[in-house]
Amino acid sequence: MDLVNEIYNPVNFIFSNIYSTSQNAEDLIDLLEQYQHSYPIPPTAIASSGKSTNIDFVKTDFLKSLWSMRAGSDHLQDTVSALHKFLQFDNAHLKRTNLHDGLNSILTILQHRFKEQIHRPGIQIIKKFGDIPLVECIPGELNQVFLNILTNAIEALEERMQHDYSFIPKIWISTEIVNSHLSLICSNGCKTPNQENPPKQKILIRISDNGKGILPHIQRRIFEPFFSTKSIGKGNGLGLAISRKIIVEKHRGKLGCKSQLGKGSEFFIEINTAVKQYADIRKHASF
Repeated sequence: MDLVNEIYNPVNFIFSNIYSTSQNAEDLIDLLEQYQHSYPIPPTAIASSGKSTNIDFVKTDFLKSLWSMRAGSDHLQDTVSALHKFLQFDNAHLKRTNLHDGLNSILTILQHRFKEQIHRPGIQIIKKFGDIPLVECIPGELNQVFLNILTNAIEALEERMQHDYSFIPKIWISTEIVNSHLSLICSNGCKTPNQENPPKQKILIRISDNGKGILPHIQRRIFEPFFSTKSIGKGNGLGLAISRKIIVEKHRGKLGCKSQLGKGSEFFIEINTAVKQYADIRKHASF
């Protein structure tokens, strides 16, 4: 976090000053052109200096460089701001949080992996965010879950792209409110609510891809601690065991997955809008 702050402050300084610097440069060049128009024959000393400098090239190249710096600072400021938002939360405490802010910050952090590259097309992101309330959660840890699932989706798409050059990679992200009895990842112990116990609202987050899908024998193990589909030295694994721990144990929610070979995979996250109101859910949170 200290390192991010060390980057965050100077980036914001550059971002806030590059626009005024660009405007000043444009004003100076405009003034120079007015002088050139009003005094087409400059004094000898100025004319001699001008012979060694291609004024037209300098004017054009200088402005192009500043505009490129502005575009680069925009991108850098967005990325660093997203990273700062990702890490700024106190992971030890529950906070009422806008989940869409967290999802958008992760998408910004990962945007370099979504972009078109020389050897593959860009990954399309389709968002369908519902009108959901603030959620009581540990924002930093929930963002880590989003990051793990999206990173796995990207890797699944990249693997399919290596073998199918006509493939159009896509990731869908949606959020909505559901009632407890409409849970898509309900344990066997779920019961239909009655009038004495009205249904409580949950937030459902879906993250899906159109990758190659997960083999059934692997799908049964993806939430196991230390399980990985990667060879030694090729990464840190799926990160789904710790994701499930965060969702189930710390947020008393549920994390599930369904996948079809050749069609892709979809992950479901269900969390309650207020964790403290559901103290009994943790012991029943199983699939």
